Amino acid sequence: MQRRYFDPIEAAPRAEIERRQLARLTEQLQHVYQNSALVRREWERVGLTPADIRSVSDFKARAPFIEKATIQNHRAETGDPMGGVLSGDQSEVTLYGTSSGTTGDPTMFAESWTARG
Repeated sequence: MQRRYFDPIEAAPRAEIERRQLARLTEQLQHVYQNSALVRREWERVGLTPADIRSVSDFKARAPFIEKATIQNHRAETGDPMGGVLSGDQSEVTLYGTSSGTTGDPTMFAESWTARG
């Protein structure tokens, strides 16, 4: 096996995997809560903040689920074409796209691509 394709986390103990998952989830929750109007609104609606999440299972049990209709409603209410879910700097967006899925109502999404050496 070539070591350059092997990430040590693949053979890590379960406790280490869960520790990393929680660390990454915590970081992501803080960022999105601070920068996504819709996510912050939905979390505030149920009285939850990222600090209330203590584990991955806690997140699964308590975090509000955001459906496509919620994004569409937010878009209609606010005029935000991204439906309140863009949590990054617009200057870093390299692609805007849409997906209508089965509703026929296009929902925008953004992607940011960076060059990696």
